[in-house]
Amino acid sequence: MKVTGKGSVTRLEKKPRSKCRKWRLRVPTDQGPKTRRFPSAAERASGIEGTYTQAMQAKDAFIAELLSPSSDMTFSQQAERWLRIRKSKGLISDSTERKYRDDLKVLIAEFGDDRLCEIDRIRSEDGLENIKYHGGKRVEVLSGTYMNQLYTLMKAIMENAVGIYIEKNPLQGCEAPKIDTGKRKSLDRETFARFLVTLMSMPLSAHTVALLIAVLAGLRRGEIVALKWSDVYDGAIHVRRAYIEKAKKIGATKSASGIRDVPLVEQLEKALNTWKTIQAEMLAAIGVDQTEDTFVVASNAGTMMYPQNLGSWWSEVRGPLFGLDGIVLHELRHTYLTMLASKSSSQSLKSIAGWASLAMADTYVHDDESANREAVSELGNMINFEKAKITQREAM
Repeated sequence: MKVTGKGSVTRLEKKPRSKCRKWRLRVPTDQGPKTRRFPSAAERASGIEGTYTQAMQAKDAFIAELLSPSSDMTFSQQAERWLRIRKSKGLISDSTERKYRDDLKVLIAEFGDDRLCEIDRIRSEDGLENIKYHGGKRVEVLSGTYMNQLYTLMKAIMENAVGIYIEKNPLQGCEAPKIDTGKRKSLDRETFARFLVTLMSMPLSAHTVALLIAVLAGLRRGEIVALKWSDVYDGAIHVRRAYIEKAKKIGATKSASGIRDVPLVEQLEKALNTWKTIQAEMLAAIGVDQTEDTFVVASNAGTMMYPQNLGSWWSEVRGPLFGLDGIVLHELRHTYLTMLASKSSSQSLKSIAGWASLAMADTYVHDDESANREAVSELGNMINFEKAKITQREAM
């Protein structure tokens, strides 16, 4: 960047120059005029009064900053640099990279052309507020949870530039947006047991088996539809892949920890054995052979069932069949993990859930196969106990 003039200092208060304490610094460059407010909140906190003399000194420092070798690095360039470094170090998966890029589109729309040295605390706060109310040309106000996500991403990107392109992270002193998303629901023990009694009394189909896998193994929707019979053996479901909705294909699990072995609770193991035989007969009727590569939850044609189709079916039947209006499919996974949490160690829970860290469990440490199987066995006993209570109560 080339500075094309001496720059100027303009009063922002209707006061004589000797009494004015707020200024706009303006420096002409070959890329257009660059401006900055003086003093910033941080500068005022450090004791700078904002006199005209100090403003002139700040203007000269601003010019020197614009002429520095690193001054041209923009937020969008730094964001790409940060993402490239994390990807090359194997710190993020393909699906996580896609998620980051979606979020970065929103941040770059607001900050993309800003040079890093120009992004101070005020610019950060004002920019994030603008995104919340106007981001991506949306009409609705963005949630606090999503804004917290954007704030965290931007803070990490700026932190990576400290000591290289900027002296300090401008978001360090900014208050993080408050998370406003409600916690996931989970069914209480009796509702959980009643749901299972109803579900297990229904004829086995791809849809009902999907529900059983969700609520008795805790798999994510994308993992359920990507499951093949070759992944079910030795009393466990071996999760190795998932359907990635944004990429519209089967790929790696959500994270490296998503690759896991989930021991089969007794009730699910019996249901899968029965379903395998039923499915083979159904496919044979349309001239399709069931193999180890056949999807456990397959469409009527023997192909993969798309997650959105499974979700739509659940939305239609959850109220009429199960009395679970408002419960989303992912909350069946949450219910399984909540029940498992009372029967297992934190590490077993983390391992079976496929979480990257224990932080994913909030308050929810054996990481071995025997401990996992013991935890699931305990859960199976609890299910039988709750079902027996319901049966006895209804028989009276």
